[in-house]
Amino acid sequence: MIKKNIAVLCGGWSEERLISLKSGDSVYKCLKENGYEVSKIDVKTANEAFNKELYSEFDLVFICFTAEEGKMEKFKSSLRKMTLYLLDQIRSLPELRWIK
Repeated sequence: MIKKNIAVLCGGWSEERLISLKSGDSVYKCLKENGYEVSKIDVKTANEAFNKELYSEFDLVFICFTAEEGKMEKFKSSLRKMTLYLLDQIRSLPELRWIK
């Protein structure tokens, strides 16, 4: 298994915040149970989400929150510029593929 340090981002600032927190808990638990190094981060504001220092120690960011359409694409683009791997959907955690 490839060892990567994964950040699970959840919460967010939309009306779906509570659902995102529950989703983040589930993703975090599943990754942890499958042997991945993982941290859960509760993102509360757009400013916090765009704070590049928050992600400096991670190889992969798993996004479990929603935001306005333009803001989410800008957010993903900023993470890609940091050469981070991103996931915002996953089908099978045991077969996790590292995408960019």
